[in-house]
Amino acid sequence: MRPGTRWALGGVIVVSVHAAAAVYFHFVNPYESQIFPPCVWHRITGLQCPTCGGTRALYSLLAGDFLRSFAMNPLLLASYVSGGLVVGQAAFESATGRQGRWPIRLALGLVFAALVYTGILRNLL
Repeated sequence: MRPGTRWALGGVIVVSVHAAAAVYFHFVNPYESQIFPPCVWHRITGLQCPTCGGTRALYSLLAGDFLRSFAMNPLLLASYVSGGLVVGQAAFESATGRQGRWPIRLALGLVFAALVYTGILRNLL
């Protein structure tokens, strides 16, 4: 399989998963019903894991409520922004033949900062 074909297939899979999530969340509100079992880490330690609030954050993001999504789990929003930067860089490199490293560095910095916040700081605040 050619590298371009793999990227296209990966894109189709990502879009399909998000479309399915959007349809599912049209019928189920995670703020009103519990979709997944409680977080085991939270149950054992009383601390939130980095993914706690991710389902509600995705629901809010798909509903267009970016601030509420960020409040539920900043890691989710940082991951989407970082993914957009990486895809944008790949498109830029493909179109121009020039390479730039700042989008990947910025993406890694965003995800790292969000991971530190969701994994450590929000449990201390």
